[in-house]
Parts: sequence; structure tokens; C-alpha cells
Amino acid sequence: MDIALDEDLETEFAHPAAAQSDEVRADRLTNPFVHISVSDGGAHTRFLVNSVWPVYFLAHWIRDRELMTLEQAHQKMSALPAWFSDMKNRGTLRVGDYADIMVYNMDELGLLYDKPRFETDFPGGEKRLVQKPTGIRYIVVNGTVTFVENECTNALPGKLLRSYDMVG
Repeated sequence: MDIALDEDLETEFAHPAAAQSDEVRADRLTNPFVHISVSDGGAHTRFLVNSVWPVYFLAHWIRDRELMTLEQAHQKMSALPAWFSDMKNRGTLRVGDYADIMVYNMDELGLLYDKPRFETDFPGGEKRLVQKPTGIRYIVVNGTVTFVENECTNALPGKLLRSYDMVG
């Protein structure tokens, strides 16, 4: 605590992830019941930035390590979480279903910064950790383009989904 006070509460504390070998991680990731998604609901924006996990997964584990096929990776990132969550008409690209789509260049997928950076764009100048992807051509949400070449279009077509929205 003394260090944090001496540094005007700007000290960053980190707990290292459990020591695991890539073989252990690969075994876990290829388990048929493991899906590739992560979120803390935005509750820890000063300590975590998990928004680029899908980009890291595709670049590191699929492109570089060839852990599974691209189709299997997308199934783990989209269809499987939708199925686990019992979200109807989501998670796959089918006529009549809802779809959020990411168009990317696999060779260019990666992370812009070596490590996350702080931005102070929250209300009251509060800090949050930010990491940005590379290689994203377009992101389409509910039929509206929200990102072009990694740049936000400021379109906000998404909506909060509640359990009763998914019943059907």
C-alpha cells in the first residue's frame, strides 16, 4: 500500500496467470466442450482488456500454431457459445439468423501494441486499458458496418439481449 500511495495511486499490480505450458493450453483449447470467449462484462477495465482475445486466438493458435482448422476455431468462438447460452438463431451464418460478422486478413491479424495502453476516455477522465487489433477489414453488427480497416465508424446498431429475447 505504501508504494501505491507514494506513486499517487498510479501503481499497477498484476497477478501472473497460472504457469502452464503451451501443450496444456492446447489440450484445453481443443477440448470439444471448451468455447473461445471471455468477458467480465467490462467491470475491470483498469486491470484487464479481453476484447482482443478472439484476434489473439486466431493469430497465435490457429494461424501460427495450426491448433485446429479455421472452421473449428470459428465454431468454438461463435456457434458453441451461442449454443451454451441457448441463444436462438445466433452463432452461425444461415439465412434468417442474426449475425455479427468480422471480415479479416488472416496474415495481418495481430495486436497493435506490445502490451495494453491506458486511455482516459471514460466519464470523469477515468482510465481504462486498451489493446487494438490489426488485420480487421470490417465488422458488421445487425447489418451495419461498425468498423472499417480497424477504425470505428461510430455506428451503434447493437442492443442488449435479455433472456426473454432468446426464447423461441
